[in-house]
Amino acid sequence: LVVAALATMGKAFTSMIGKFAEAEVSLAKMDAALAANGLFTDENREQYIKLSEEMQNLTAVGDNVWQDVFAALTQFGATPETIGKISMATAQLSSVMGGGESGLKTATQLMSKVIAGYTTGLSRYGIIVDTTKTKTEQQEEIFKKLARVGGGQLEAMSTTLIGQWGQLKNVTGDLMEAFGRLIDKTTGLRATLENTVEIFAFWAEWMDTARDKTEGLTNSQADALATQAQISTATEE
Repeated sequence: LVVAALATMGKAFTSMIGKFAEAEVSLAKMDAALAANGLFTDENREQYIKLSEEMQNLTAVGDNVWQDVFAALTQFGATPETIGKISMATAQLSSVMGGGESGLKTATQLMSKVIAGYTTGLSRYGIIVDTTKTKTEQQEEIFKKLARVGGGQLEAMSTTLIGQWGQLKNVTGDLMEAFGRLIDKTTGLRATLENTVEIFAFWAEWMDTARDKTEGLTNSQADALATQAQISTATEE
């Protein structure tokens, strides 16, 4: 029983650290995208984090996933002034595609193109845009049409059993992430891991020796040339 309890605790510990590590990666990607576009400030960062939590509640897709979405949209031109409207449109488009992480991923790719001025990819989902309008006008037209087409589906999906199950998974993941952050801050885990990596690397280098050659192998090309030379010599004789 003691062994089983320790194994369970170890597994839980690992899961908590894993959730925290995943969250760190998503935040780092978002921060990098903001910095690359001259938008990295504490105010903007907090705005995006809060928005990711709101989008999680709305779509049942995790806030870490939404932070990845923000990173992608920012790289194509979304700003703190437009990220809310663009994210909502992305969520509505995702609901038309079936929702979930896979639907959101595809919707993000399409919305990134919309930000850049390419709208033709939306036609397969019934979103036809008047290309004689300006880029800003086209985007506003897209947002209105997506709100009409995808808004109802988005709201309906959040109340389904799958939607509620997704929310439960998200809040459970948030709790594990919080515990993982606490463990990292209070145990010096990061420093311990860094030291362990350095020690293992030292041992690997210290114990490394020359690899033995596989016996019985020769260079076939060299052997062929030697045989050819012998034949030529014999022929001349």
